Amino acid sequence: MWIILFEFLGEVKGQGGKSSNNPDFGQILFYILCPSVFSDYLFAKDRIFAHLNLSGNELSMYERLYEIMVKSIPRPDLIVYLQASTEVLMKRIALRDRPFERKMSFEYMRRLNLAYEEFFSYPDNYKKIKLIKINTNGLDFVGKSKDLEYVIDEIYKGDSLK
Repeated sequence: MWIILFEFLGEVKGQGGKSSNNPDFGQILFYILCPSVFSDYLFAKDRIFAHLNLSGNELSMYERLYEIMVKSIPRPDLIVYLQASTEVLMKRIALRDRPFERKMSFEYMRRLNLAYEEFFSYPDNYKKIKLIKINTNGLDFVGKSKDLEYVIDEIYKGDSLK
């Protein structure tokens, strides 16, 4: 069935009709196939990491590719930004104890945290996307169901999901 659907959509796109000239065709296709998507990933997150980890020619090349790709990436309707201090983030990372996170230094996390704060301080970075910021410093939404309920309530209060 999926093969037939993709063949049909490919033919429609290739006929020169409205869909082939529609710059949002990829986004429309995405919404048809995945009408409700929840993710812990924002495409701009990749750019934040690139600016922390790349420089010179690598960063220039990344920026050129980013500008091409960002045009066809579906934009979320809502971003939930769970803020926390670098100290709290480091404690959470230690508790999770994921092998790939063990070598992250406090300084790297501080810079990453500042980069996220800077990104979300400029509304142009998330135009037409609703942003809900929740300070989670005093919360343990993984271990305490009451704290998780608080986060969920804040999301419902900040958005019209009701």
